[in-house]
Amino acid sequence: MNIKPIVKNAKPKLYEKHTKHFSKAEIHTYNYVYIDDYIVENYKTKTLKQMAHDLNEYYNRIVYRYQWLQANNIIVTPSRKQRLELAAKEAELKFIEAYRDHVVAMSRLQAVNSNLVQL
Repeated sequence: MNIKPIVKNAKPKLYEKHTKHFSKAEIHTYNYVYIDDYIVENYKTKTLKQMAHDLNEYYNRIVYRYQWLQANNIIVTPSRKQRLELAAKEAELKFIEAYRDHVVAMSRLQAVNSNLVQL
């Protein structure tokens, strides 16, 4: 995990709305900076449950911060439709590659068979 806060340094205004005018409430406020940084670093590779487990935080707190980061355009995730389209394109590419490999193998096999027939 990074030591310097990434999100707070990138957009400090997001953390200005705080209980500064309540001097006694400062000890009761929750510091989301480290959770936000962890989510930004790992949201592409880990699930929210995994992140909650890694940070030893409540799952609902991680979900809240994830949604908050999305609402403030810090995390930009593709929509479900875009993900499905991307998956379909990847599957099509895999099929094309497999078909190409099959054609190459068949042409090599035919070349070997034609050499055997001539002998």
